[in-house]
Amino acid sequence: MKRQFLLQLIFVFAIITGTVSAQENVEWEPQTNITGYLATQFEYFDGLKYFNREYGIALTEAGILASYKPLEKLEIKTVFVYRPNFSIDQMINEVNAEYSFGDFLKVKGGRFLTPLSPMNTYYYSPVNNSATLPMIITSHEFFPLNMNGISANGSFGDDFKIGYDAFLGGFYNTLWLQTGAVGLFGSENSYFAAVMNGDSSIIFGSDANEDLQIGGGGHLTASYKDNIAVGFGIFNSAETMENTQEGTYWYFDKLSYGANLKLKFNTLKLIGEYWQTTVSFSFAGGTFESKYKGGFAELSNNFGKITPYVRYEYRSVPVFPDDIDYSRYTVGINYKPIFETTIKLEYLYYKYQELDQSGLVATLIYSF
Repeated sequence: MKRQFLLQLIFVFAIITGTVSAQENVEWEPQTNITGYLATQFEYFDGLKYFNREYGIALTEAGILASYKPLEKLEIKTVFVYRPNFSIDQMINEVNAEYSFGDFLKVKGGRFLTPLSPMNTYYYSPVNNSATLPMIITSHEFFPLNMNGISANGSFGDDFKIGYDAFLGGFYNTLWLQTGAVGLFGSENSYFAAVMNGDSSIIFGSDANEDLQIGGGGHLTASYKDNIAVGFGIFNSAETMENTQEGTYWYFDKLSYGANLKLKFNTLKLIGEYWQTTVSFSFAGGTFESKYKGGFAELSNNFGKITPYVRYEYRSVPVFPDDIDYSRYTVGINYKPIFETTIKLEYLYYKYQELDQSGLVATLIYSF
């Protein structure tokens, strides 16, 4: 039923865009654009436990973006990003068609990145400052990476602008997908819990839930030029997960909400986000509730080809009997000698109760 509902949504979108497209100017010259990038990353974590090694080097991302505009107001877009140990479906980040009725309304159907976090919409390696992404983005506990469905988005105003994006559809859980050359990123919660308990078996792997989930949400932004932006987002989903050992299903009701901020003065920029999620889940005849909290603040300054940055992150995760709070500190530099090449170097420091973990990350990105 879920899959049929999703297909019906996309089918309705196709009818709408097809009908309007037939009225477009036939003199429009179709446009095609193809870009891509390769990202090689080196990582070293001093004293890392339960992994095969403390260091690693790998092609951590290889992406290709293709867009086609058969009509002036219709754009078809697809983005494929290779990551080690990901399935083909997990590598297909975007496949969608968007029809523009004007700046005030654009309708999109297919697979698209969830617009709840500004950073989630440009998390690809060449277009963000840092070598690593904030944990609220890589853990996917607050919202999924992408959706299969339909959205309506637009904006009003010039210097002072109001933007919105509302969406509904289906998605596959991407919780705890391990990324990077070593595989620590995305699984920090379970890694530190494993070290605390001396049990490596509780480190979650990269297997995602294969069941289609249903959810929706929206994001509202108020901005003034490129100097300040304030946004609010909300996401709600009803999810199921099969317990293969017991042959039963767990049912989850998730409600996430958050806020984001951007301040820019000349070359100095401050960005930040805070998210909170309440998960009500039912299994074994009982209903339980847990809360996740997380946020980050990142300060950077651009000096031509060099952009240094610092970032502080905070996480609160439910670990019985009490919630566990931990932090990560990042100091790095982004160097772009030429347009096609980006070099990033950063130092990471985790503080998890009495535990700590430090690491170095170096990334070389070639764009084409």
